[in-house]
Amino acid sequence: MSFEVLGRAVVILAVMAFSSLLFAGVANAATTSTIDSATAVSGDSVIVSITYSCDASSDVRRLTAAIDDRTSGAVGAGYVVPICNSQSHVVSVLVRPSGGAFAQGHTAKIVVDMVDGLGDSIGGVGSRGTLTQGVGSVFRSR
Repeated sequence: MSFEVLGRAVVILAVMAFSSLLFAGVANAATTSTIDSATAVSGDSVIVSITYSCDASSDVRRLTAAIDDRTSGAVGAGYVVPICNSQSHVVSVLVRPSGGAFAQGHTAKIVVDMVDGLGDSIGGVGSRGTLTQGVGSVFRSR
C-alpha cells in the first residue's frame, strides 16, 4: 500500500470521527432537564416534578430521578420514558425508597438525569438539588 493511499484513509477516518463528534453534540444540544419541585407523599415516597426537553434526533431513552437520604440510608429511583419532540414537557416521577425509608426532617440529595440507549448518562443535562423531608417539604435546587 502506498503512502498516498494510506494518508487518504487516515484523513477519511479523521473526518468521519469529527463528524460523529459534531453530530453527537448537535443531537443533545437541545436536551435539558430541570427539577421544579419535590414533594414527600404518603408511604415515605417522593414525587419529583421535572421540566425537560429533548429533540427527536437525540438518543434519550429515560428521564430518571434518584434520591439519596444518607441519614437513614434510604435510596430510591424512578423514571419515565420521555417524549422527544423539541418541546418542553413537565412530568412527575414517583421515587420509592428501597433499603430504608425517607425520613421526616432529613435532607436528601436529588439527582435527575437523562439516559441514552446504551444506559449512559447524557452529559450536561442533569439537575441536582436537596429535599428536607416533612410537612411542607422544602426543595432547593443547586
